[in-house]
Amino acid sequence: MKLSLDTISDWNPQLFRELKGRIKPRNLAITAGISLVTQLLLLMTLASQIPGNGYSYRNKYCLGYSDSSCVKDATGEYLINWQLWWLDCFLWLSIIGVFALLVAGTYMLVRDLTNEEGRGTLNFLRLTPQPSHTILLGKMLGVPVLLYLAAVVADPLHFWAGVTAGIPVINILAFDSVLLAGCFCCYSAVMLFAIAVPKSSGLLPWLASGGLFIFLAITLNRLGDNSGVVFNNVTDWLNLFNPSFLLPYLFDPTGNLSKAFWYFGNNHLQLQWYYIPVGASGLGFCTLMGLNFSLWSYWMWQGLNRRFPNPSASWLSKRQRYTLVACVEGMALGFALQEPLYWNLDSFS
Repeated sequence: MKLSLDTISDWNPQLFRELKGRIKPRNLAITAGISLVTQLLLLMTLASQIPGNGYSYRNKYCLGYSDSSCVKDATGEYLINWQLWWLDCFLWLSIIGVFALLVAGTYMLVRDLTNEEGRGTLNFLRLTPQPSHTILLGKMLGVPVLLYLAAVVADPLHFWAGVTAGIPVINILAFDSVLLAGCFCCYSAVMLFAIAVPKSSGLLPWLASGGLFIFLAITLNRLGDNSGVVFNNVTDWLNLFNPSFLLPYLFDPTGNLSKAFWYFGNNHLQLQWYYIPVGASGLGFCTLMGLNFSLWSYWMWQGLNRRFPNPSASWLSKRQRYTLVACVEGMALGFALQEPLYWNLDSFS
């Protein structure tokens, strides 16, 4: 461990500073325990819904002559659709992961920057010879490190649930990659937000994380709305900022898309960008979502590298502002140019 920390110290002194203050046996044990208990509670909750545990005739997890009529085998045991059960487990773990990593990570980062600003240590960091991107990257990797640990502890169950549910491994990896890209983009944005606010207060972390929570909740509810998630207008751009919108493409190969706990229709297949049917396949949607996160991460870091060393400077130069406006208009126009179409789901092919 000492050798690893020394290596980190040479590569990124700020990351070493953050890890040194947070990686302690007690903190690691509590974090791993919370993650394991959460997984156990989820499994117990789902297990309580299996036929024979309070349900006797109609249940979504039954394998019968119809979608939900429970029948028994020769031994008297209910025939269970375990693939669907594991799919719901994967779904809940995915949604919890999205909210935990984005919302809790946002709160941790903004609170840390706010506290450092209040103590005056942020100005001290600005005077160090470290480049601004090294300091901020160290913050991004180090401040939520316990949150990352909780996600790593939950990842084996998440991966096992997905594979057992019939989700291709490449689809699971694609979702994880998009979620990481979303975290990077979101964390970059909230760090810029925390640095740009002239007088930080204790309410800033709650404001940032609360606003993000509301956005994720509203867009997730839109995903489960029977009216669909695609409206063939600029508001469809919002779909690209919530990694949960990739879930329907993961579930289709299982054949249980419409039976999962969270209802998914086929409206997302209509999504277009400059008339390109990016929503017709998981690969197209995943690619566009990844490009969207990458584009706005780039602009957030342009602002961070200008604003962090000099808090009084504008976060973009005049030329950069013109380019940013062009990017916004280009993305928005692409979603404005759509036609109502219907496509057959093609997963990630």
